[in-house]
Amino acid sequence: FSCGLNEMVIPNSVTSIGNSTFSECSSLKTITIPNSVISMGDHSFSYCISLETISIPDLLTSIGTSVFAGCSN
Repeated sequence: FSCGLNEMVIPNSVTSIGNSTFSECSSLKTITIPNSVISMGDHSFSYCISLETISIPDLLTSIGTSVFAGCSN
């Protein structure tokens, strides 16, 4: 599955990333998550096989299970 995204910058207004939001987005290489995000749901980025760079917010307090499962890079 390809979501057609190579890069994603999540806006500062977002406080959480839901379950499986970007799951299986095989073309996604880079994602920037702002400090406003305090939680990431289960499987948020699972099987994003091209994911090379991700910034994790300093204020992240909750991370779900298998968030990066199947991410080989």
